[in-house]
Amino acid sequence: QVFAAAEYSMTPFKLDAEGIIHITSVTSDDDVTATPRVDWQQSGAGAASHGSRVGSAEGAPAKLPDGFELDPDQNIIVVEVYYDYTPVFFDGVMQPKTIGQVALHRPRLVPLNDLKP
Repeated sequence: QVFAAAEYSMTPFKLDAEGIIHITSVTSDDDVTATPRVDWQQSGAGAASHGSRVGSAEGAPAKLPDGFELDPDQNIIVVEVYYDYTPVFFDGVMQPKTIGQVALHRPRLVPLNDLKP
């Protein structure tokens, strides 16, 4: 549903081959260092070849923005959106580029460590 909503909100642009969305659940180890690790990840809404900057392998260390820290046993959801923009007009003035945005969310009621259908 999130991917379908993203496609709708991108109108008139298409995510098809030009974009992709990564949704990643990240938790910290329950030790003193609170190392962030990937719990799960879903990618979709497009087929662009941009990989996740957070990481994608379940259980692997997650890379979070500088200065962002997790407390032990804390869970966050990271959403990354990438879009390869090619100008329709003024292609001599504006160059094609990748537009990206990352958002971090802390679930309020329960941790989202498991992906349930």
